[in-house]
Amino acid sequence: MKNMKFLSFILLGVMSTFNCLGQEVIIKNFEEKLSDLQARTNPRTDRNGNPCALVKVVLPVLEGATFEGWVIETKHIPGEYQVYVPEGTKKIKLRHPSIMPTEIDFPFPLVGKHTYQVTALLPQKTNSQTVVHIVTNVKNAQITIGDKSYDTENGEFNIPLDKGTHDYTLTTNVEGFNEHVGSFFVKGDDVIENIAPIYLPTSEKRILTLRYEKNTKLKIDGKEVSKLKDDMIQLPAGLHKIDASIGDGDSWKKSVTVDLTYQDQILDISLRGSLRMTYPANAEFRIIPEDGALKPSNTKVKTGERVFLLGNYKIEVSKKNYSKSISAISIGVGDDVDNYRIEVSGKGDDYYWGSNGRKKDYNKAYKEYKKLADSGDDIAQFRLGCLLLDKSSNIYDESEAMVNLKKSAAQNNSDAIMSLAELSDNPEEAFMYYSKAANLGNSLAQCNIASMYLNGIGTSVDYKEALSRFLIAANDHQENALRNIGDIYYYGLGVPRNVELARNYYSQAIFEGDVLAMENDANMNYENGEQEKAVETLLSLNLDKLSDRSLTNLGNYYYNKHDYTSAVNYLERVNNLDKGNGKTIADLADKMYVDDKIKALSFYERSVGLGFEYVTAFRRLGNYYLKKDKRKAYDFLAKAVALNDPEANCFLGYYYEQESNYGMAVEYYKKAVTLGYNKAYAYLGTLYKNGNGVEKSDEMAVKCWEIAAMADSQLAIKNLIKYYKYKHNQAEVDRWSKRLK
Repeated sequence: MKNMKFLSFILLGVMSTFNCLGQEVIIKNFEEKLSDLQARTNPRTDRNGNPCALVKVVLPVLEGATFEGWVIETKHIPGEYQVYVPEGTKKIKLRHPSIMPTEIDFPFPLVGKHTYQVTALLPQKTNSQTVVHIVTNVKNAQITIGDKSYDTENGEFNIPLDKGTHDYTLTTNVEGFNEHVGSFFVKGDDVIENIAPIYLPTSEKRILTLRYEKNTKLKIDGKEVSKLKDDMIQLPAGLHKIDASIGDGDSWKKSVTVDLTYQDQILDISLRGSLRMTYPANAEFRIIPEDGALKPSNTKVKTGERVFLLGNYKIEVSKKNYSKSISAISIGVGDDVDNYRIEVSGKGDDYYWGSNGRKKDYNKAYKEYKKLADSGDDIAQFRLGCLLLDKSSNIYDESEAMVNLKKSAAQNNSDAIMSLAELSDNPEEAFMYYSKAANLGNSLAQCNIASMYLNGIGTSVDYKEALSRFLIAANDHQENALRNIGDIYYYGLGVPRNVELARNYYSQAIFEGDVLAMENDANMNYENGEQEKAVETLLSLNLDKLSDRSLTNLGNYYYNKHDYTSAVNYLERVNNLDKGNGKTIADLADKMYVDDKIKALSFYERSVGLGFEYVTAFRRLGNYYLKKDKRKAYDFLAKAVALNDPEANCFLGYYYEQESNYGMAVEYYKKAVTLGYNKAYAYLGTLYKNGNGVEKSDEMAVKCWEIAAMADSQLAIKNLIKYYKYKHNQAEVDRWSKRLK
């Protein structure tokens, strides 16, 4: 209902203007067509199978326009574009070759199965014709002017016509209505010229019952009506426009089209909004109308009572021992404000904060709070508790603080209840306190309760209850609630997964300033193919606060762009990578291995930790851990050996050699050689030299070393140089020294 305030504001004729190639596109007004059932009778669904909202854009003199955004389908009829969009849509973009792109912002998220109308104008005429707005009393009508016929589904036509007199024939296939023939004159000096309603004659009558408030002025089809007997009036079947107003304020008007084509109707056309003060507790509020506002239903109310208002008001709160506090509020048509707070202050606050000419003095603040707290004042008890928990003061006393907070909470002081919840180490107790604060109208508590239901903290997991609570908190503009509702629909927690609806709630949270919602929306864009747009948004946020999901998307984006340095920068920050990223992480490790072996090895370890079977990772990790962690070394090398990796067989042989298990060492060295890794002969030669696991033989050692040396094993070359120095064979020493790097 709060959104109705913005709706009426727009309907007053406030215009959004866009310069375009010497012209201006004007979005003149936006309204919900309550009697237009096209979105229900001729529905469209979004990609999740949910019913769309229908926006009828009246754009009479611009052919070939297109619409962007969350648009499911667009249909063009003369003078009007019918644009189906998912529920929750907040804006669409109008494009045409002759104008600049124009954003059409809606004052609130659109509702599925509802029909809305936007009137768009080009003040500079594109031709010599005037756009004529014609209204009839029945839907599904056809009007013929000259040799052209036009159809409508909602009882309205927008037709470009030349100046002068035009004959018309109006017909409909609705049973009971007769053909009507007539003429009208077009003056030709307005952008849109409104022709008086043209009625199809019918003998059938319907009863319209109106629900409205005292002193409401009523017009039916443009004619004022006096007090209705039993709030009822008999009217011809068809469409009728009902105007209601209270007082002289332009914002206190409401226009509704009611459909009496087929049956009697009851229409609620009440105008006033309402207000309920929930803080401070045990206080009295005086309602003072200003600027011609309507007289309130009650001029004095107490905490928790609802008062009906329309206009601008001052709210004066009186609470014993506190200075009077005045707040101002504007209540529009249909506004319902449920949880309204007005802060009050006393002497204790002045000393605590050093305000109103008093110096900060914790001791004096304590005395003032204590005096009122002992008399049973809930606010003083709460603020005394806060003072005693303030470690910067010289009178910190947690025990006394808790006593006073509990006394205040017992008097339904929601601030005290919230403090007890936040201070509690017991999730069940915190849940109890938050529930009590939520029942007193605290929207943050409502949000916290919803989160506890969502995550099963202090209570069992209940997605349905979580969603219900978040929706209540969202009505009080808790952006955290809007974002969480988006998460519930995005992940399908207790509800069918609905990406479009999730996006819509994220959009609302972003509008309220929620950065996490902006991040979630960007990630949805990334995963739906709008990667450039998503990355631009994510890069504008604080890198240190980005979620794993965001960091992963950024890493993958730069990986796909072959910017591996940036990819590593983001992916190394991710705490819990998704299994599907195993190959990407291993590939980045390969690219880093030469320049930054340690970081590369950490990426290899993350890759295999994600279940990615990569022999190079197993081998390099096994080799790295040979001198650091024998258990890890064996595990990694065994996995590589199982994949028949020649080098891994050699390294596993070295592992057994270090364990003095020479038989197994020989076995794995020989297997490595069999698989083509001749460098393994360097280690096998040493075993022959020392007679470990094989019969001691210098001849076999030299043969093994020479084979390994020809494979560029520096270990084997060093062994040969050492051997021939011992044998005083300088020629061989010189020969192998030339190969030493």
